[in-house]
Amino acid sequence: MDIHPRRHQHPGLRHALWAACGTAVVLYVFFAALGAFEPAEVIELTVAVVLLSALLLTHEWREQFRDERR
Repeated sequence: MDIHPRRHQHPGLRHALWAACGTAVVLYVFFAALGAFEPAEVIELTVAVVLLSALLLTHEWREQFRDERR
């Protein structure tokens, strides 16, 4: 019995959300590398991207080993 019945209703939407998060992180790094802004000047954005990347890495780490737990 699945204790989370809503988890499998829209798997494409869930993947699209995580892809959008990854895209935001990559765009931040791209524009910072181009010199469009200085990460120290936009400290709030920098902190938000670091937290977002940590969430993304945690999600990917859990997904990597999800099949092994079943």
